[in-house]
Amino acid sequence: GIAVDQCGLQMINRQCSSGLQAVAHIASAIQTKHITIGIGGGVESMSYYPMNSIKAPDVDWDVMQNNQTAMDCLIPMGITSENVVEAYRL
Repeated sequence: GIAVDQCGLQMINRQCSSGLQAVAHIASAIQTKHITIGIGGGVESMSYYPMNSIKAPDVDWDVMQNNQTAMDCLIPMGITSENVVEAYRL
């Protein structure tokens, strides 16, 4: 078993990257020796998030469109995950 006084449990519930953030918190706690073992997990479901309620950022679009790196930052996470699957043949 896992000793209660040495284990961290991190759960996050938000619309995107909750599992990734929980694991990052646990990894950080282990690296800094706050805990020796931990469990990180998250729940996410973008189908419940009203994507049409997101407003476009207030930026100078003429400048943005001439900067590919800046435009790449605007790729939605759903498309990012598809790109990762394709790039690494997952």
